[in-house]
Amino acid sequence: MSHFTKDLANHKKGVGMLLASAANDLVMRGINHDMDKLENDIILNTYEKYNEQWRNAPFKSKEHYAIKPKMKEAFDIHAQNRHHFYSERSELTYRDLTLFDYIENLADWIAASDRDCKTVEAKKERISMLINKYYLKGDATKIEFVTMLHNTAHLMIENNY
Repeated sequence: MSHFTKDLANHKKGVGMLLASAANDLVMRGINHDMDKLENDIILNTYEKYNEQWRNAPFKSKEHYAIKPKMKEAFDIHAQNRHHFYSERSELTYRDLTLFDYIENLADWIAASDRDCKTVEAKKERISMLINKYYLKGDATKIEFVTMLHNTAHLMIENNY
C-alpha cells in the first residue's frame, strides 16, 4: 500500500468517526429533548394543568394571551434549554451555539408542526415563518452562521469526535 493510500484510508476513517460521533450527539439530543418537562415539577405541573387549553387556543387569540401568563414561569425555565436559544427568555446568543443546537431547534419546530399543522404546506409555511422571524437579522445572519460553524468545529475537536 502506498503512502497516499494509507493516508487516504486514515483520513476516511477519521471522517467516518467524526460523522458517527456527530450522529450520536444528535441521537442523544433526541433522547434527552424536553426531559425538563418531565423532571422539573414546576414545568410538569404547569403543562399538566394548562397544556390542553394552550394547544386548543388559536395562536394570538384572547384565549392564547390569557393562558400565557399562567405558564410564564414554566416557559422561562424551559427556555434555558440550548435549543430555545432564539427565545427572548434565553440567556444564550449565537456566540454560544453549534450546528447541533440549530438542528435540534429545527427538529423541535418540525415535530411541533407535525402535531399542530394539518397539511405539508401549512408545516412548510410555519417553519419558514419561524426561520425568517428568528434567524434572519440582516447582516448579522452571516456572522451568526460563521460563528456557529466555528463553535461546532471547536466542539467536535474538544470532544474528539
